[in-house]
Amino acid sequence: MDVEEEITGIHWLRNQGKYMKMFTSNSKSIKFWKIFEKAEKKVVKSAGKELNMPKLQNVESNLTSTLLKTFPNKHLSNINSISVSSNEEYVLSSDDVHAYLWGLEDADRPFVAVDLLGNEKIEDIKENITFSKMHPTTDSLFMFGTNKGTLKMCDLRVSVSSDNNAINFKN
Repeated sequence: MDVEEEITGIHWLRNQGKYMKMFTSNSKSIKFWKIFEKAEKKVVKSAGKELNMPKLQNVESNLTSTLLKTFPNKHLSNINSISVSSNEEYVLSSDDVHAYLWGLEDADRPFVAVDLLGNEKIEDIKENITFSKMHPTTDSLFMFGTNKGTLKMCDLRVSVSSDNNAINFKN
């Protein structure tokens, strides 16, 4: 398994039969992995004078991984968190100024769920996203936190770009 740079997130999905799936993120990319057990087999010939067909015998089993998908880099700064929706069809990722909602079926075009940048320069931003998390049972809800100690809950049923329609939780 080859993941470049510092790992910023790992999110396991529910097991699906004999294999597992997970998302990983580093500072600039999100990857979708399949993990499964692969048995190493060798040919065993039977001893004796009779003519027998060789048989395959399991020698050793190891976990191995396959990269299923690499999501394109849309983030302006380092990815700080990833979270998966309860139906496991969407991934929420965030950096300092954006949160993106990625569909597994169409990973090339994420929705901008939060945009703190607007028309400003990234150097002028005073409030940054520090994490984001999907609701554990409701696919349309997520929260994000900022460096100012603010939590904001967003409902995608109200608006796809949720930062202006969020419910604020302040200390």
